[in-house]
Amino acid sequence: SEGRPKPVLTREPAGEIFEGDTVTLSYRQGAPVYQPDSSSGTGAGYTISAAALSHSGEYWCGAGRGRNTSYSQYSHPIWVNVTELFSTPTLTVLPGASVWEGEAVTLQCGAHINKQGTQLQYRYSKDNGTVRGAGSQDQHSIPAAGLRDTGRYQCEVEAAGMGLKKRTGSVSLTVRGEFSLLFKRS
Repeated sequence: SEGRPKPVLTREPAGEIFEGDTVTLSYRQGAPVYQPDSSSGTGAGYTISAAALSHSGEYWCGAGRGRNTSYSQYSHPIWVNVTELFSTPTLTVLPGASVWEGEAVTLQCGAHINKQGTQLQYRYSKDNGTVRGAGSQDQHSIPAAGLRDTGRYQCEVEAAGMGLKKRTGSVSLTVRGEFSLLFKRS
């Protein structure tokens, strides 16, 4: 009704929001908070326990009484923008996708960290089987490639302690065997 103050909606944290962060929307007057997918919270606020990129958007709340009320007063919208904690990783094979047997090969898994202090764990797999478990090194070395190292490799990156995982696409490595010819004098 006229004269009733608009509900005021605030968010915590007030600064930049990253994937995995807890975000709380608080407001005066106990009213639900609506988000674009129509889910709602009640009571003192609305909490997003693990922010994802899909949570980005405008949020607002309506003030009213009773169960079947029409919300005549809405807060001004507040914008939530969720930033990637780290980029989708890419996997590079050095010196190249095709090497000779016995050559040294390095798998380089690159991900850009957007939030300072984030610790990443890297796991490498070949043809869907693990070749190196989670560790802090962003590369995996094969000192002398053998024919059995031929296959498709992937790297999975996880933010330590958060459970947020991202995976590279598959990258092929082909190891070529060297053939030696034996000439025999008759």
